[in-house]
Amino acid sequence: TIRKWAKGDKFYPLGMKKPKKVSDFLVDAKMPLPDKDRVYVMLSGGQIAWLIGHRIDERFKIVAATKKLYICNTVNTE
Repeated sequence: TIRKWAKGDKFYPLGMKKPKKVSDFLVDAKMPLPDKDRVYVMLSGGQIAWLIGHRIDERFKIVAATKKLYICNTVNTE
């Protein structure tokens, strides 16, 4: 599922062992407020797997035991 990020959404940014709020991640990335409204998340099993165009979730990274891989690309329509 793909949807806009929502207040309170959390994910595990790649390389982190603890969850982080999407809003805090965007602030840390110094993203301007108007751009935050155009950020989407991809969900898998109800969990954020990818903050689209920014960072994947640690729990969904490719490891030696990975059997399936889906390739997704972003397209800039502006």
